[in-house]
Amino acid sequence: MTRKNSVLELRKKRKGRSAKPIQCVLVEQSPVASPGRLSLFKCKRKLAPCKSPASPAFRSPLYKAIRLSNRNLFPSADSNDDDINWYRHIDDHIVHAQDVKTSDPETNDTVPSQTCFSSNDVDKISKCDKNEQPIDLCDMDDCEILAGTNDLQSILREYNKVLPTVIKKLSHHSQLHLTFLSFFRLVVEDKFPLDNIALLLWTDIVNWFNNINITRMRYDDTTKLFWKCGWRIFGGRFISFMSGFKNKTFNQDVCTEKQYSPTSSTLNFAVPDIKVLQSFNPYTSESQKDPWISNDGIKAIGQNIGHRSACLTFDGKNIKQGLTKFCGDIDLIGFEDGETLHDKRNRLEYITAELSALGQTVEIQYMDKLKTKKEYAKDKLIERSGTENWRSGKYCYAISSIIGLLYEINKVKGKCETIIRDICKIISAINGCKYIDGIMVDLNSLEAYKSLETLTDLATEKDDPRLIKQRSTAWFDIRSKAKVTGSTLYRSIGLDGLKNLKEHFEQVICGAPEKQFSEKVKDAMKRGVENEINAVATLVGKVIPVLFPGMIFCEEGCVISSDDSGNTFCVVSPDGSLRQDTSLLSTSSAVEIKCPTTDIHFQLPPRYLLQCLSQIEALNVISLIYLSWTETLTSIFKVERNINLYNNAMEIARSIYDTLNPKRPNTLCSSVKTLKDEIERASMDASFLGCFPSAKVGKATVRSALIVHTVHEISVLLNFLVDLHSQIHEIKRERRKKLRCLFALI
Repeated sequence: MTRKNSVLELRKKRKGRSAKPIQCVLVEQSPVASPGRLSLFKCKRKLAPCKSPASPAFRSPLYKAIRLSNRNLFPSADSNDDDINWYRHIDDHIVHAQDVKTSDPETNDTVPSQTCFSSNDVDKISKCDKNEQPIDLCDMDDCEILAGTNDLQSILREYNKVLPTVIKKLSHHSQLHLTFLSFFRLVVEDKFPLDNIALLLWTDIVNWFNNINITRMRYDDTTKLFWKCGWRIFGGRFISFMSGFKNKTFNQDVCTEKQYSPTSSTLNFAVPDIKVLQSFNPYTSESQKDPWISNDGIKAIGQNIGHRSACLTFDGKNIKQGLTKFCGDIDLIGFEDGETLHDKRNRLEYITAELSALGQTVEIQYMDKLKTKKEYAKDKLIERSGTENWRSGKYCYAISSIIGLLYEINKVKGKCETIIRDICKIISAINGCKYIDGIMVDLNSLEAYKSLETLTDLATEKDDPRLIKQRSTAWFDIRSKAKVTGSTLYRSIGLDGLKNLKEHFEQVICGAPEKQFSEKVKDAMKRGVENEINAVATLVGKVIPVLFPGMIFCEEGCVISSDDSGNTFCVVSPDGSLRQDTSLLSTSSAVEIKCPTTDIHFQLPPRYLLQCLSQIEALNVISLIYLSWTETLTSIFKVERNINLYNNAMEIARSIYDTLNPKRPNTLCSSVKTLKDEIERASMDASFLGCFPSAKVGKATVRSALIVHTVHEISVLLNFLVDLHSQIHEIKRERRKKLRCLFALI
């Protein structure tokens, strides 16, 4: 069937359907069909708009060659060269596509001639392919090509020789020769962006297979920037998937150049190696920036925005979590809740640089709080997993991460306790005191402990209430006559609520029976009474040699305060006192002991402040030592005297209970709320002296004498302490989950 008959048959079939001109091309149908068998295809290809990179456009050697030749890619050749006359025919149609049109003599339809060529041209393509004559390719590289304009002639001659074979082969693969023809048209008409990233990626693939060995492959900066952005956003899986297997089938213990041959590689895209992307830094500014105003970015936008306006907006991007030595933390440039990242880093540097790290408190309290939170989170995740084996549940990764963090916390806590013990031993040796290094302490063998029996024998006034044994019959009789005690002062003036105030009033004024506590409260009170002697052993054997050398601990009875009528109004019973000797006048500090059932106190609870202040006033001292004892650690606080706060509390108590006709209060006193706020602030002022290993009463097995510690041992301890602070700092770091950026919307 001739070309003319083919066109006529097609137009007869479509006659009456559309009055629009038909744009068609004549192509070979399939590789198995005969070269003369042709069919018509409608060709309408749309190119999706693509965004160009922000960096300067990449100009390939072909683009520069076109610019140098004034886009005259196919100059006139010898008229006797029939093998390439068909291509000049195509070139004429391409260049004059918008001006030259053909007319069908039978239908008078005007048909664009830009995509039509004759069957003779296709036959010439086949002849060129069948001859299989060797083609002399240009041996010059890109640099040699661009060295001078005279070399363009050899490149164009090579184009003319290879194009027939290329078009023949491309026509066998999804009509690629038509796509390339459209591409050439768009380049000639300046409609295709030559800096498009897809084109640049394709040129990298061409360069890949053009190399003798893939180790000689070099990538363009624009494509490396594209792959680096993809790697930073999507991770290493993106790079592995987009690159393909490359050359990864090696023989064992055999290394030859064939293993790196591009012909044996399985490739999706020519993607650089991860190491290449890591070392690639396309930015002129610093690669690492702290969170702040990006002045260089604003400057770059200002230079390229032109006369357009822009608005600024914030956006959050999910990022891969991880902590390096200096990066990955939450940094809100000083607006963090609590301690800022800048303060944390400065604090670490200060502790590391100063030898006074020996006197710094090891932050074991933070470890306990964090451990409690993580254990609670772990239990909740195991509960939500809904399976007996959480390792097969959907929260297995989160639970495993928490377990790993708990292991690190326990490891750091163990180091903290070891370092605390070593510090105490060294300081006690410097003070010239004996430090009990073991857990068991024999109080009767220590000179720093004085019981009430010993004090009574030495006292001149035997009837002093301070010599009455606590929890004895005489002691309970004295307390029963009091309206207020040191332990009930907080509750008796309404700081614990109006309900508790009424209950206390009914007990001391109306004689109502004391309310029975729950079993849980009774167990806690029993535990406190039983372990009080263990707290005393800790104070005498481990705390006094370090913090209060030369002082002795003395047991105390009670102190009575009377009202204006001489009746007992307030009774205070300190747990003990620190004295310089056994006389009452040498008392320097009161002692209050608490044995919490849950966690050790790392801050003085506000509800115990009035009890501490009442003991200070009862013994007429300037401070009180507060102990919070647990099985493993004991925290020590120092509470200073606050006469005004104590007097305000006692004034409210006297207004309720020390009157001729006490009335049951129905509302709280107006000054209670103000007093409660003052108590909370004052409790924060209590000085935290440190944590000490806990001890128990028993027969001592280990007792340190006056051991001489060398300078080297102290230096090693300081190094351990600095390393411990670094580990605590790493645990306290918070991983950043979102990257907050500032974008300009044009």
